[in-house]
Amino acid sequence: MNKKTNKLKIEGNKKQESSLDDLARQTAVDDKDLIKDLLSGKKIKPKNKTPKPKIKPFTNIDPISEDDLGSIVYSVTDEDEFEVNGQMVLSATYQFDLQTKQNILLTTAKNVSNALKWVNGVGLIQATDDYIKQIFDIQGDYLGLDSVVLSAAINQISSMDFLPLEGLIGVDNQGVVSLTDNSFKRHYAVIKQKQDVQSIKTITNQELFYITKNGLFAKLNQPLGVAGEVIIKNLNMKTYDFEYLPNYGFLFATTDENNYSHILRMEDKNLFNNPPVKDLIPKFEGKVSKFLAVPGHGVYYATETDSDVELRKILQYNQNSKEYGLIHQVMFSLDQEIIAMEYVPKL
Repeated sequence: MNKKTNKLKIEGNKKQESSLDDLARQTAVDDKDLIKDLLSGKKIKPKNKTPKPKIKPFTNIDPISEDDLGSIVYSVTDEDEFEVNGQMVLSATYQFDLQTKQNILLTTAKNVSNALKWVNGVGLIQATDDYIKQIFDIQGDYLGLDSVVLSAAINQISSMDFLPLEGLIGVDNQGVVSLTDNSFKRHYAVIKQKQDVQSIKTITNQELFYITKNGLFAKLNQPLGVAGEVIIKNLNMKTYDFEYLPNYGFLFATTDENNYSHILRMEDKNLFNNPPVKDLIPKFEGKVSKFLAVPGHGVYYATETDSDVELRKILQYNQNSKEYGLIHQVMFSLDQEIIAMEYVPKL
């Protein structure tokens, strides 16, 4: 039997082969200096450097009109129990209406409220010595006795923020920790073990920054489980809190070696290239314990002196110039320390 063999004939493209030869010859001509340097052992410098990362700026800030202002919810405590409406308590939580300038007592407790965080589409979350729970609903209304407990508090939470992909993030005596997943189910895990972290903030809903008590300012790399970090600046001062304003930069509450307070400003451009720090309000008496930035409106801070505690406004957003200007306005004073505060929008 004769077998018929089928052969597949492979033919090269003569024109393409010629083009490849021409390309190789041209490349050799173009790179002759590079090849010469490589053969001589000369160190080659890259032509293009990889640009350092920086925060993507917000291009639009929606100004908040006086008619649309919400409120500041804040919690206070003292070294000992104090009296509120005839009861001895360890902490109390108030709501300060920015339109009416009225303070409303929300609740008192035998445990201390250490952190507050407003989460868009969810409500206001509160962390105390005993629990983490939702105390305002999605519309910005106080839930009172209908507050929803999300998790028991394992350790005392001193600062708290939310990342949509990660969940509720906090600071306790272990460092930066995961408190819940993004559906608010309990998920405690140490993200960055560092025992002197003072405060954390999320930027553009995806970047997480922290400051230590001694003024080390850093950013945690994504994903957070890797726990890598980029050290941005060492302020070399005792630091209590920091805030971020789009198109303005970072604010830091510090005290120097002589126990004078300073409010420092660091612009967010060239953030990872040793950014300069400006002494926005230098050398004044009274410790700044907490900051609160309301983009499109202004910045508030709580300051503690030997005699009392005041909530002050430091920056005001100008809708005409679209810039923040310095302002010195006392909103109210009280006897207890403000240890947590958050802005609740008017919805």
